[in-house]
Amino acid sequence: MEVLGFVVLGLATGLLASTLGIGGGIIFVPSLVVFFGFEQHLAQGTSVAVIVPTAIVGTILHAQRGRVVWRVAILVACGGIVGGLLG
Repeated sequence: MEVLGFVVLGLATGLLASTLGIGGGIIFVPSLVVFFGFEQHLAQGTSVAVIVPTAIVGTILHAQRGRVVWRVAILVACGGIVGGLLG
């Protein structure tokens, strides 16, 4: 039953985030804490891990349509990696 709850949470988060133009973590993290009893840091880490497959699919779809400026994406990604490690 918990598996179904996680799938429903993922669907609801994806739909709301894409409809409202917000990051899914704003829905996902509090839901994991309130409805599934996750500790805050565990919910945040799980939320970040969920971003990876979603970002890969989004990148592929946008790249296929010519909507990615690779030079900018790579430069910003490098800065984000360094900033994340320093933070």
